[in-house]
Amino acid sequence: KFEEAVPCYDKAISLDENHAYAWSNKGLALHRLGKYEEAVPCYDKAISIDENHAYAWSNKGLALNYLRKFEEAVPCYDKAISLDENNAHAWCNKGIALYHLQKFEEAVPCYDKAISLEENYADAWYFKGIALHHLQKHEEAISCFDKAISIDENYGPAWSNKGKLLNYFEKHEEA
Repeated sequence: KFEEAVPCYDKAISLDENHAYAWSNKGLALHRLGKYEEAVPCYDKAISIDENHAYAWSNKGLALNYLRKFEEAVPCYDKAISLDENNAHAWCNKGIALYHLQKFEEAVPCYDKAISLEENYADAWYFKGIALHHLQKHEEAISCFDKAISIDENYGPAWSNKGKLLNYFEKHEEA
């Protein structure tokens, strides 16, 4: 239904071009259609109308993550977090951007904050495990994968990475 939503937002914007939520939601609909390049200017317009629009900042960061523009994404998450420090997704997605920039030590506290806000946030547990693995903290990484799996038993990447680490430790029967 996202394709049908875009013209609705276009109509709302034609009636009030300063409707920040219409711009932000249009960006989100385009984002969900995989049109990240088109989504970013919508988030920018929402932000230009309301610079305190935390979700527009966070969603812009996420679109930039998908576009692999991690350096540009981090300040978006910082702004979103400054506006709403309880946004677990902004914390986790900032961690993902930092991870892709190979800033593993900086990424882990972001995941920790996301988890403190949403204990059953499987993605935060999983990505924390990935970062810990890169920091050579393999046992802690396995614990994070276990937690992600306990939240979502069908979390394939967590199973795969747990198996990889167990195999690394030559615990073949557990893997």
